[in-house]
Amino acid sequence: MGAVHSDAGKNEDDFEDVSLSPTETNAVKIIFSKPKSQDQKEELSQEDVLECLKQHLSGQLPISHQAVIQHVKSLSDDVSKNKMMYEECVIKSISKIISSSSSLSGLTSFLHGSLLHLNKTPTVEDLSLLLLSLLQSFALHPSNSITKMQSSSCEHLISSFTKSWPEGPLVSEQIYEKLQSFPILQQCLKVVIQFLFLSKDLTLNKLPELELAANMKSKNFQSQLSFTDMMFLNFNLMEDLRMKWRLLYSSVIQGESFSKLSSSIIHQGPLLIVVKDQQGHIFGGFVSTNMEFSAVYQGDENSFIFSLKPEMMIYNPTGYNEHYAYMNINQQTIPNGLGMGGQHNYFGFWISDDYGVGHSKAKPKSTTFASPMLSASEEFKLDSVEVWAVGDPPPKPEEDEDEEFKSIIDKDPAAVAILRVLGKERVSEGFRDEEESTSAGLRLDNSTMLNQSSSSPN
Repeated sequence: MGAVHSDAGKNEDDFEDVSLSPTETNAVKIIFSKPKSQDQKEELSQEDVLECLKQHLSGQLPISHQAVIQHVKSLSDDVSKNKMMYEECVIKSISKIISSSSSLSGLTSFLHGSLLHLNKTPTVEDLSLLLLSLLQSFALHPSNSITKMQSSSCEHLISSFTKSWPEGPLVSEQIYEKLQSFPILQQCLKVVIQFLFLSKDLTLNKLPELELAANMKSKNFQSQLSFTDMMFLNFNLMEDLRMKWRLLYSSVIQGESFSKLSSSIIHQGPLLIVVKDQQGHIFGGFVSTNMEFSAVYQGDENSFIFSLKPEMMIYNPTGYNEHYAYMNINQQTIPNGLGMGGQHNYFGFWISDDYGVGHSKAKPKSTTFASPMLSASEEFKLDSVEVWAVGDPPPKPEEDEDEEFKSIIDKDPAAVAILRVLGKERVSEGFRDEEESTSAGLRLDNSTMLNQSSSSPN
């Protein structure tokens, strides 16, 4: 899978019973809240407990919920030998599954244990079915009611994972070894397991909260990203940027216009730029700082370029140069458009200000990110572009004492951007110094007069 960050597999040796936080434990307990008809009972029977678990999982895993339930039951039956209440046994078993999902051994145990309840001699086809069912459970995630996420990336990831397996029944060692080389699938499964069992408490959501403008919601916006894409990109962001994504621009909704694109993204904080060419390649980059029009490259060493289709890869800075991101307009001798990596006219990827075309001239590799050609061809035509701001919005500039003397364009960077894209100068700028000094003089004279008045004899 290439250069992908991952913390999966840090505790690989033991299927440890690590305690959940009180909030997480409570979210698991809510699954087994007693039905009204059961209020008078001191505890739920084994049948009642398993029925509660079935009601919880059947909507999320319509195909494989029984296999997962039976896996939880087998773990709980072992625990119940200690004469604990069965509900407590199941909660303890689920807690173990969640807490061990950060390790390769824990993920392997969950997958193989569930597979054995699908088929006593599980095959690669059974594994594909289970994985697809697990990943598609994100269709019930709250974000999916805001933006319809694509599902094809899930199928592509599973196809890559299950390719070239030996014939015959699967054993846990094979799953373990294959997962080692697929850190993105490790991360996806970890988030899936947490979502399955902790979804009663939305504050424990491990995926970002998506924010769309009202006009975008009304258009039934469908992102080019799938949930696996989102998890993949989110996992590679700095931790403080992972919990909120704000859609700033979508060519499908706001139109194919570089002026709309650029004016929507300046001074909005760190950005994820997602590009799809007309041949179906999806790629882009993360700019770790504010973007603005400038002849100087922007971003820092936290920026990266990525590919989502035909393969999922992250390309981090090489240290060779600091050409992380660039955006400019109305220039005669340097490029006009938006790009990342490489150098002028040879970017890792580039969107021209003559919207609709771009390039990825990175043969053999981009000097900045060591990324190859990301598009289907060196020169490409755009299918769509979307840009997400990640993390909390940056603070607005502090209002100063002279607020009443400010032009509207001082208060709205997007308005300035549109004027620049259109090639319009800020004609009031030339009068600003004289105007402000005059108003300052008036305030000084008034202040002086007041001081003189208060000190004058009656």
